Amino acid sequence: MNEKRDGAGRWSGDTVWAATLEGVEVAASWGWTELRPGVVVLSDPNAIASNLRCLVPTPASDERLSAIVALNRLTHELPWRDTVCTILRVLRRHGRTAAAARDVKRQPQRSKPPSVSC
Repeated sequence: MNEKRDGAGRWSGDTVWAATLEGVEVAASWGWTELRPGVVVLSDPNAIASNLRCLVPTPASDERLSAIVALNRLTHELPWRDTVCTILRVLRRHGRTAAAARDVKRQPQRSKPPSVSC
């Protein structure tokens, strides 16, 4: 998690979730914004980056939209909001700055994108 405050004092940041599926490193990353304490949302639901690929065949014209919908569903299934809110509560409680709370990020190795059902 990489977090910072905007001009209104709201926290925002980026989150990366990674896993190994069938021996392949996969990851998804997105930006988030805290609307108010305890409420975080995707900053831009259309800007989720991932090396995942959908299995369901779709017309070429619908492929990008299908991927956006599938990645949005993924973000809603992961417990990232709880994790972000917990970290932000700790930061507030201890008066820490974002720089003091940065996590070391491990970059997934790129290989053939795995396929998942969308």
